[in-house]
Amino acid sequence: MHDAIRTAAAVYSYGVLNHLVALLDQLGIANEHFPINLVIEQAIALGDKLWATHEGNQAGSTLYAICRHFGRTFSADQIWRMVTRDDSTSRTGLNALGILYDEAYDHIVDLNLVELFLTHPDKRIAYYCHLRKLRPKAQFFDCLHGGFDVQFANLAIHPNLKEELLSKWPNRGDSVLLDYLYWVGDPVGELSS
Repeated sequence: MHDAIRTAAAVYSYGVLNHLVALLDQLGIANEHFPINLVIEQAIALGDKLWATHEGNQAGSTLYAICRHFGRTFSADQIWRMVTRDDSTSRTGLNALGILYDEAYDHIVDLNLVELFLTHPDKRIAYYCHLRKLRPKAQFFDCLHGGFDVQFANLAIHPNLKEELLSKWPNRGDSVLLDYLYWVGDPVGELSS
């Protein structure tokens, strides 16, 4: 099984990889030796094609399945690689991080991601982690509901998200937050980028 997973990942066969992950999930098998890094590196290699392309959607689907099944084995370094892109943020990576918070909350919080991502130029990732940590084991919507008054890392949530969340979230997932954070002290109309 391990060889099949490595082969499917090496030849970018996301369909086969998804089936193998689903099979492991049905069998209740968690394997700390699963090649998470291979899948993350493949996602990184897609660059801009990771978002809103057929191949990107397949890679994202595989990444999400791995997060659901192997979330307790992710390291802080793997999450950093998955979520960051130079000085910016991967939307797919942030959505995958949301799955990790949903599926393996205690493990993810123990990785001290808030502090880790405060070292990254894009403080929106640290804000997201802080927001998730404020409401232990709560889903994103519940965290967001109580987060409109939260200021952290000089960022706050723009009030427009209250009205636009239900129309924007289905296509953007948790990464919708990236579009609605603004720098505290700036006029509310100027969102961060």
